[in-house]
Amino acid sequence: MIEGKHLNLIIEGWDGKEIEGKLIKRIYAHSKEEAERLEKDAKLEKKLLNGTLQFKLKPNFSSEFGLALKIPFRSSVKIYSEHSDIELSGIEGSVVVENSHGDIKVRDGEGDQFLRNSHGDIEIKNLQGNLKIFSHHTSIYTENIGNAEIEASFEEVVVKNSKNLKIITKQSPLELSGIHGELEIKNSHSKVFIAHSSLRGKIEGEHVEIMGEEIHSEELQISNSYEPITLKGFSGNGKILSRHGEVEIEVKKESNVEMDCRYSDIIVKLDMEWKGNISLETLHGEIESLGQMEGIKVKELGSRKSIFADLGGNNTIKVKTTYGKITIEGE
Repeated sequence: MIEGKHLNLIIEGWDGKEIEGKLIKRIYAHSKEEAERLEKDAKLEKKLLNGTLQFKLKPNFSSEFGLALKIPFRSSVKIYSEHSDIELSGIEGSVVVENSHGDIKVRDGEGDQFLRNSHGDIEIKNLQGNLKIFSHHTSIYTENIGNAEIEASFEEVVVKNSKNLKIITKQSPLELSGIHGELEIKNSHSKVFIAHSSLRGKIEGEHVEIMGEEIHSEELQISNSYEPITLKGFSGNGKILSRHGEVEIEVKKESNVEMDCRYSDIIVKLDMEWKGNISLETLHGEIESLGQMEGIKVKELGSRKSIFADLGGNNTIKVKTTYGKITIEGE
């Protein structure tokens, strides 16, 4: 375990049995004489207490300390720090880092990782273990990771190539791609973009613009309010619940989609090879069919309008809205 403040850390796993270290000290001054005087005053005290390596930096705002360590790669690491930049690589054991006002970078790890940071950046690459991140005013970038849970606020979160993923955010834009597994998102007052993913799960948004490209879903539910939902190249099974937000979806063949919306205009674009049954219904709204679709039946009863069509096949498109227009496009 390492504890310290104002101490930048670079920790690398290696195949040796010992711990090797190098202290890097930088002094900022206007002259050589002043630098020599400050160098004498700037000291890093260290103490080993109950398995914890503690560092204490004698206050000096004109100096910067860095510690580069090589540790056995199967080691587990715990770091508690403030105002520090921390880099770890090649560590197979578990990692715990709690930091503030600094950056955290981790790459090529195999063990589980727990990271807590505020007012800095987090970057994770090539991690096989489970990942948990808690951050505040911290941007997050991950690439090639396993299962992950992320809680964040006020800064962007980017996840590329992940398995199961759970994200709870507030006012944090999300950019996700290559997600293959269970997905759970809760977000508010921001944006979500998902691309080239095969997943199942749910997205819950409030005042969130949701966009997707080339998503295949075993079973995906999206609920949102006051912002649009736009899905291009959607396939699989999906359910959309929208309030006061427009919905536009491109549906590929062999797909099933159900929508239940209020105060929402809806556009459904069907792949030319899509086959199945279509049911559209609006209350106090309009329905428009574009393109040529055979077997359409139109019903009107007071302020309720419905369209039914059998295009062959076993798939289903079912759309309901209140105070909104439904437009369906097919060939």
